[in-house]
Amino acid sequence: MKKNWILWSLLGCLLLALPACKKDEDEDGTAALRALLAQQDKQIVDYLNSRNIEPVHDDLKIYREVLKLDPNGEDIEEGDVILLHYKISLLDGTLIASTEGQDPVLVTYDPSRSYVPRTSLYRGLGYLNVGDRYRFYAPSPYAYATFTDGDKLPENSIIVMELEAVGVYHTLEEIHEVELATIANWIENENIETTELEGGLQKQVLQAGTGAQPVNGDSASVYYKGYYLSKEVFDQKLEGTTFTFKVGANAVVSGFDQAVKSMQVGEKARFILPSRLAYGRNGVFAFPQAYFEDFKKAGLILNSASPIPPFSILVFEIELVSKK
Repeated sequence: MKKNWILWSLLGCLLLALPACKKDEDEDGTAALRALLAQQDKQIVDYLNSRNIEPVHDDLKIYREVLKLDPNGEDIEEGDVILLHYKISLLDGTLIASTEGQDPVLVTYDPSRSYVPRTSLYRGLGYLNVGDRYRFYAPSPYAYATFTDGDKLPENSIIVMELEAVGVYHTLEEIHEVELATIANWIENENIETTELEGGLQKQVLQAGTGAQPVNGDSASVYYKGYYLSKEVFDQKLEGTTFTFKVGANAVVSGFDQAVKSMQVGEKARFILPSRLAYGRNGVFAFPQAYFEDFKKAGLILNSASPIPPFSILVFEIELVSKK
């Protein structure tokens, strides 16, 4: 493989280490895990052999199949952000998720980032250059483990994961420039007029206000609705007790703070935030994103993790009710 691996997977270390004794194995579940991996390894090898696919694997016995290699493909290095198409299915062909017919997702190649499925996804990214497409066969401990969606994805499922790199960003500035163009196209398609504020924040006044503007240190009370460019709502507070926060105190993302400081009490406005004014590169790369809350309940994602994907452009409609 073209990249050196960091031994960050505790699970992998346990599996490659010799057990101190049989009793310890039984007590910590290592013996059962070894048995499951041996069973699933046989299933994968039998599957590959039945289709005349050479069973090539890494040290964790995550198998890979080259589907396409671009000899002129741009290198992808640690820290780069990959424009990625993916497809995840079971050995029997049951489709779990796919980006087919959609825009590619942005995924940072970095061992310090959070991925679901953790081990197989990160290791898979390490084989890619731009233009390459691979298919990976991952035992369940390196995929979704005992997670089930109660429907298509049973517990302890072997997964088949296709990854294709269709582009790469080497700097966050590249991503920002693309986002600004995307926002401009969205504004044009929505046929709205906006004013550009600092950092690429776009503002559309929906209702003029008559009161004062908040300044740092004020407490601002607002109603709001937050959604993606697709119009999918991710959060809202539209009635009842207002959402109140201290302006300029890092209580909200910087773009929301900046938006409210541009408003007068009584004003309603819509704001479009490039990701650097929102959550930026922070967040979990969860495949599929639709399972995010279920992954969290199952312990695959920290409870404190935001459900907003990294590099998300956000839209907020805000009403500034009061400030003091």
